[in-house]
Amino acid sequence: GPEKYQVTGWLQVDEASKHHEGYYICVAHNKHGSDKQTGRIKIHEKKLNRVERKEDGDQL
Repeated sequence: GPEKYQVTGWLQVDEASKHHEGYYICVAHNKHGSDKQTGRIKIHEKKLNRVERKEDGDQL
């Protein structure tokens, strides 16, 4: 039958960059045992175009 539990989790990396790429392991322990899951993080950097807006009287 269906499981009576659901395994969920997340990893938050603020301002992620290429050096955060790699494999991460989440390990959980309790009185019933332990488990681990491995996940791979791949960073796709996106280059942004800088747009400047000229106001009347401004010089670029």
